[in-house]
Amino acid sequence: MYLPEAFKGINPSLISKRSGLLDFIVSELNESGMLQNQIDTSNGHYRTVELVYQPRRDEDDVASGSVQSCTGGTTYGETSELINITPSTEGATHTWTADLTDLEQRCQSDEMYWARQMAAAMSVMRRKISTDSATQVDALVGSFEDGTTDKTIATKSGNAWLTDPIEEITYEYDLMQAPGTPFVFGVGDISKYFKATEAGCCAQFNVDLGEYAAQNPIVFMEDDSVRKAVTTSKFLSTIPGAIQMIRYNEFRGETREIDQPTYKQYTVIDPVNGLEYDFWAKFDCGNWFFGLKLAYKFVGLPDDIFFTDDELSGVNYINKWTVSNL
Repeated sequence: MYLPEAFKGINPSLISKRSGLLDFIVSELNESGMLQNQIDTSNGHYRTVELVYQPRRDEDDVASGSVQSCTGGTTYGETSELINITPSTEGATHTWTADLTDLEQRCQSDEMYWARQMAAAMSVMRRKISTDSATQVDALVGSFEDGTTDKTIATKSGNAWLTDPIEEITYEYDLMQAPGTPFVFGVGDISKYFKATEAGCCAQFNVDLGEYAAQNPIVFMEDDSVRKAVTTSKFLSTIPGAIQMIRYNEFRGETREIDQPTYKQYTVIDPVNGLEYDFWAKFDCGNWFFGLKLAYKFVGLPDDIFFTDDELSGVNYINKWTVSNL
């Protein structure tokens, strides 16, 4: 008997981890899809996206009074940033060999066996990409409005839950003039806090914490990889659009798809999060060899979207927090 059938669906090859950050980054809310369509494949080993933008104009360039001027003002040109993906070093690959004796010994159809192998391969790819998302996003952390890169907040005073995290997160993103709702990621002190707000328990000063949280737009998502990247006493936050996962599929397109009796290559889509992987299968010496791969990297907003004398210089809406309780 196959283990999931004997143990009520527990399948070790499919046990996943909480990956809120990755789920958020590849969500329709965060991705427009436009960036992916600009990937240039003409430069050999590199895959390049050119990101064109114009920094925010400075308030000092606005004159006092309402008088028509016949002289020219500041010339504002566009700038750009090249984002390269190097498939040989950036991304992830998982390969495996089919054990045909397993199929022969099991009372399963060919379709069920191959589907189970593909599901297990996609599961481990998701976990690896989730780990990379946390470590790479942690390296992208920018400044708050005051120039600091790590804010300290308290979630509890003794045994009483506080409103401080909701107040501070909302306040800081207001100061940064954030054009979107803050999303918070982690597991540890901050996840315990948001679970408490869901329970609607009361805070220190007779404030209904559940009602308070419902009135303030903050979204919390658990992520085990963030916990490992920044520890249980810290967490990360961002807004939609501030982080993108740039990716490249080598086997996408009719001219790159191959379907031969002993060799196949094309792309397959993960039904869990919608990521598209390159897939290949090769029959050699009596065995089938398989692989999934994807070239990718996680990037934030350019460093110069705000001029150096702008009050938001250094802000990229990717932020880190430390929980230090009273």
